[in-house]
Amino acid sequence: MKKIFLILLIQFFLYTSYSQNVGIGTSTPHASAMLDVTAQNRGFLPPRITCTQRNTIQNPAPGLIIWCSDCAEKGEMQVFTGTEWMAFGLTAAKDSVARSIISTKMPSIITTNSAMTGGLINGDGGFPVLQRGVVWDTLPNPVIGQTAYTSDGTGTGEFNSIVTGLKASTQYFLRAYSTNVTGLTYANQISFTTNVADSLTVFLSKDSIRLNGFEETKITVKDPLGNDVTDQCTLLINNQTPISRYYVPSDTGVFLINANSGNSFSNYRTLRVLPKINSPFTKKILVEELTGTWVGYATRTIYKLTEYMTGNPNCIRAAIHGASSDPFQYQFFQSYRSKFSITGFPTVMVNRTNKWTESNSELDVELQKWAPLGLAISSQDSAGILNGVVKVKFFNSIDRPLKVVIAMVENGLIYPQINYYSPQYGLTPYLYGGVSPINDFVHQHTLRKTATDIFGDAIPSNVQVSNGEYRFPFSISYNGLTATNTTYSAVPANCAIVAFVVDDSPINAGVLNVQYAPVGVTKNYD
Repeated sequence: MKKIFLILLIQFFLYTSYSQNVGIGTSTPHASAMLDVTAQNRGFLPPRITCTQRNTIQNPAPGLIIWCSDCAEKGEMQVFTGTEWMAFGLTAAKDSVARSIISTKMPSIITTNSAMTGGLINGDGGFPVLQRGVVWDTLPNPVIGQTAYTSDGTGTGEFNSIVTGLKASTQYFLRAYSTNVTGLTYANQISFTTNVADSLTVFLSKDSIRLNGFEETKITVKDPLGNDVTDQCTLLINNQTPISRYYVPSDTGVFLINANSGNSFSNYRTLRVLPKINSPFTKKILVEELTGTWVGYATRTIYKLTEYMTGNPNCIRAAIHGASSDPFQYQFFQSYRSKFSITGFPTVMVNRTNKWTESNSELDVELQKWAPLGLAISSQDSAGILNGVVKVKFFNSIDRPLKVVIAMVENGLIYPQINYYSPQYGLTPYLYGGVSPINDFVHQHTLRKTATDIFGDAIPSNVQVSNGEYRFPFSISYNGLTATNTTYSAVPANCAIVAFVVDDSPINAGVLNVQYAPVGVTKNYD
């Protein structure tokens, strides 16, 4: 038997040495081929090696063919051109992609209809990651194109994915994926089971808002009968941090909102917080100083505010005088005092939300806030009547109740001012020459009267839309009464209009923006 095999082998080599071409599986090889392999149910199998093994081949000959088993996504046929390895089709040969560079994160939150998961990409194998996310199904080994998936950015690093649209009490299989020019790579598969059906349901007034310190989403929780039980629930973000019913975010990203009450739990709602878009309106702030000619400490706050406003013209002041001995007392001084629980004087309210502690940084912070709307003022003196129009323009839609306040202030009022910062009272540093009273003291920005309620008139909700505008015509008489029914007549040339919009919702964001214009001067949106 061995002799017969040896004879056949010698005949084969003699045949291949002297024949012009060789046929395997055919007796008539093609004249153009040195080797013609013919088969009906088999193929040609070149050497199968890894990328690392390929790179150890010493002096590969031009035309050398291999199958690189871990190159590209699933391996590829490659040929050496004499200078480099190329994939068949003369495209650049791809080295092996590190399929283990991506891993799937176990879900950190699982609800009845959603889960928070993601992945980690430690490297891109030399080719930028163009898309990443997770894919899931109720069957193992889910693939894109056959089931649901997320798209969560590009590049390497850790990423979060929120899986939604799930069914309660159901097992799901999930794995992370990434794509680059070499193809699609899947990570390890994990499985999880969604929670049983919820007894509470969470609703969001907005599921997408911007991070500007103003926009919010209103959270409502209902029981199976449809009753609003929000006040009886604990509201959570990402099932961890308690939040209020009116949630104003502090960071961008994708978050899950849920609620619980005792042994009752809710579904999760997805909230997307997008980056801020700059407002076209300048942010201005309102400082309302409750003061009086009799308030000896008032010279301190007047001095500080005047100094601050010199360098910050977007800080607008209104001085609200009180007490029967004050000739400039405002008619509704006590109403204002009760509304904001004022117990001492002077007290300075900043944007009707905070009491000023006389730190400039407090005012700086307010000036840096985002302006959701702007105001414009036009007015004229008409035979003892101040007529005008205040306009409010909205940058984006606002679904909370707002009010507008239009006030007339008078400048240049001269009346003696008590001054505790003088040798007479012993407080330092001495201010305004250290005398008391200051006989020729000039009182500025003194509130005389309003064309609206002191706490504002409602702005119709239908105009509070993006680029919407509200017009409020007004008329104010220069003649008026103080709180003790003493009459006064304001000097038109010394008067100005202060107009502002205030938040009237439970959020209580205070004054959203303010505008100032002397009588007869038109102030456009800025």
